[in-house]
Amino acid sequence: MCVKYEVYLFSDEIHSDIIFSNHKHIPIASLNQDIKELTFTLMAPSKTFNVAGLQGSFVISPNKEKKKRLEKQLSNQGFGLLNTFAYVAMEATYQYGDEWLQQLISLLELNYEHLESELLNNTEIKPIQPEGTYLVWLDFTKTGYSHKEIDKILKEEAKVGLNDGITFGQVQGEQFMRINIAAPTETVEEAVKRLVASFSRK
Repeated sequence: MCVKYEVYLFSDEIHSDIIFSNHKHIPIASLNQDIKELTFTLMAPSKTFNVAGLQGSFVISPNKEKKKRLEKQLSNQGFGLLNTFAYVAMEATYQYGDEWLQQLISLLELNYEHLESELLNNTEIKPIQPEGTYLVWLDFTKTGYSHKEIDKILKEEAKVGLNDGITFGQVQGEQFMRINIAAPTETVEEAVKRLVASFSRK
């Protein structure tokens, strides 16, 4: 559709560095030359290296003319300059952060394995296995609880704060919650323990 109607495609691939074993990130701009010319790939070290507070990001485009037009528009809106710390952080993370990133991915895989095993074996909550990143969708459909009941149990009994799926779609997200597993394993284990205690099979 983008190629047919010459519509620019802005592809947010900010999580693409965090890819689990046996999976691969495929940039949209790599699909073919036509879509490549229309794509602006949005990237940042903020998710991967936890430096979101520095507000540093960048855009990749092979089309110099279109890229200049975008840069002019961003500049007109006051988005043309980064702070000094952001420049230094981006250079440091991408130049020296590979070993740290591999350790992060290993930790996330370990945390997910624990989450999946405990929830599948002890509750009707179904984790949606991710191919990367640190955000995991939890499907509460088979628990038999309504969205309101799930929300109440999480807040008042389990005392675990999750992202409400409804914010991503009133109908589609009603029985879903999202958990962040980018934390020390003991923290994830404690959260999972509380979920199991509050949603264990009847």
